[in-house]
Amino acid sequence: MQIKQLSAMLDTKLAELDARVVRQEKNLTNTEISEEKQKIQLELNELARLRNKLIKSKELAWEAHSMERESNKAVNQRKAIIGLALCAVGGITTLILLYIAFSEWMI
Repeated sequence: MQIKQLSAMLDTKLAELDARVVRQEKNLTNTEISEEKQKIQLELNELARLRNKLIKSKELAWEAHSMERESNKAVNQRKAIIGLALCAVGGITTLILLYIAFSEWMI
C-alpha cells in the first residue's frame, strides 16, 4: 500500500472516530441515568485511546516512509559513485591499451 493511500485511510478512520465521539458526547449530555453515563464515558475514553493510536500509527508510517526514501537515496548515491569509478577504470584502461598499441606501432 502506498503511503498516501495509507494516510488517507487513517484520516478517514480518524474522521469516523471523531464523528462517533461527537455522537457519544451528545448522548452523554442527553442521558440522565448515571449507569448509562458511565458506559458512555468509558466508551469516550476508549475512543480517545484509539484516536491516539491511529495518530501514532500515521506518524510512524510517515517516519518509516521517510527513512525508506533516505535509504534509497544513499543506495542511489553509492550506485552513482560505483558507476563513475567503473567509467574511470574503463577510461584509464582504454588509454593504457592505446598507449601500448601506439608504442608497438611506432617501433
